[in-house]
Amino acid sequence: AGHLQLALRNSARMLAFHCDKGPPPPLLVRLILPMHDPQSRIFAIFSTLYFPDRYPMHFSVKASNPATLATSCLVIGVYEDKSLPDLAALLDAASNKALSAVVEAGDIAGKVGDTLLLQKVPGLKAQRILLVGCGKEKALDAKKFSTLVRNTWKALQKHNLTDVALTLTDVPVSNADARRKAELVARNFQAQQYRYTTTKSKSG
Repeated sequence: AGHLQLALRNSARMLAFHCDKGPPPPLLVRLILPMHDPQSRIFAIFSTLYFPDRYPMHFSVKASNPATLATSCLVIGVYEDKSLPDLAALLDAASNKALSAVVEAGDIAGKVGDTLLLQKVPGLKAQRILLVGCGKEKALDAKKFSTLVRNTWKALQKHNLTDVALTLTDVPVSNADARRKAELVARNFQAQQYRYTTTKSKSG
């Protein structure tokens, strides 16, 4: 258990950003990033892309153990062949294989954009776990990654979640480093937020 906790602590840092006002619900997002990836440029991406300038944002970066992170929802990727990305596998071990048991049971197919919300997974402090299908590991490109990010946002909105931790930047994407994946998260979340608020305004 000690080795597992050390591995989780050393595997990731966390970038948090929070929109104080603007379209409801306000959203606190924690982006789990590999420890070895530089973050200064990722800061700039989120500060300029996620919300328009009129929505103030606050940022923080710190070492993070996703297994002990207090959050309403921890987002974890799964593959179509029922395997798990590296960080997801560590979290699965922390949960005493509860995550892989769900995947093996076929409750989520793992196709790109599939989602499944779990409540109170043992060994993980998050209140909920959102499993997101990543398709076939070797076939995951920027276009498919954007699809699964958009479906993640829709699932968060469906369940009215206002804070979330994403481990999706740990998922390998062809020709995309952590900076590029962070940019795709930002752009797709921004686009979905715009569509959501525009639709709400018209219907109201």
